[in-house]
Amino acid sequence: NDRNLDEVSRNAAVGEARFIRAFDYFQLVRIYGEVPLRLEPVKSADDAGQALALKSDIYDQIIIDLLEAEKYLPPRTDYPGRATKGAVKTMLADVYLTLNRLEEAKEKAEEIIENKDLYGYDLVASVDLLYSPTSPTNEEDIFSLKFSRYVGQGSFLATYSAPLSHPEAAASRAFEEFGANTQAPLLRDWEDNDSRKELNVYNTATINGESVE
Repeated sequence: NDRNLDEVSRNAAVGEARFIRAFDYFQLVRIYGEVPLRLEPVKSADDAGQALALKSDIYDQIIIDLLEAEKYLPPRTDYPGRATKGAVKTMLADVYLTLNRLEEAKEKAEEIIENKDLYGYDLVASVDLLYSPTSPTNEEDIFSLKFSRYVGQGSFLATYSAPLSHPEAAASRAFEEFGANTQAPLLRDWEDNDSRKELNVYNTATINGESVE
């Protein structure tokens, strides 16, 4: 009930909601093109059907939402994964660049680059820090969804990429080809001197104290 919120908190909540809506539609319009543009709640099944909106109208709404979010969100946050004014400005630069509105993209990008102390963005010192499994965020993290590190609540994909020679490694034998596909161009052509490769591609694993390939 927004009547229990003070104006600052209410505006921040609206800003986050507008950012998330813009973020989602930015993904949708780039992948699918024309999609239904829902700006009002669907209150009954009779309202479920909606015509496809023009791409130009979708992009216009994305920009409207981001400009509104920019007014109310804080420059940075102590809660990793929450929307900020910095994330809004960065996304606006991306949207303008996508629309070939280059001067506006440059302006928003410069606002971020020239005010890194305000928005908290910077390049981290190493790839180990960038992909740290223990740090919830870092200076390169503009906006991201945070996942639980509890056992059993992570991504299922790692089990399909596990060593196939060990009976307890893979959750499904039906995905053997997926797990064994080391000849995919991304992996086959990945330069060994790229420090990201060692952190993302494994050819051994320890299972119940046993090292297997």
